[in-house]
Amino acid sequence: MKKILLLATFFLTSCVNYYPTEEGYQHILDSWINSSKKDLVLKWGIPSETYKIDANTELLKYSESTIHGYNGDVWTSHCDTTFTIEKGKITNWKYEGNSCKAVLKELPQDREEQKGLFQRMFDWHT
Repeated sequence: MKKILLLATFFLTSCVNYYPTEEGYQHILDSWINSSKKDLVLKWGIPSETYKIDANTELLKYSESTIHGYNGDVWTSHCDTTFTIEKGKITNWKYEGNSCKAVLKELPQDREEQKGLFQRMFDWHT
């Protein structure tokens, strides 16, 4: 049993480190909460769109799309990420698109999250 658990842990850790997931992207976005608008713009660049809600709140939207082709087939991948800025600090985020993924750098600390991540990776491989 210990060998199976060790093997499962190795598998989970190796997949987590190299396979881009939405969880990985969410982890990156979560790391920006409470950061300044200035730091975001310095790292992500000029946003694609901005919208001022009121004197203290604005939305910064970053859009990325890529056209892919292979053997005559063409498809587009895209990701739109919007940050809510309140009084100069990031308070929320949302994203939509088929390419909003990133490599998860850390294994979740919660055991239930680890089990869920392992199950999703297992389902992807089957």
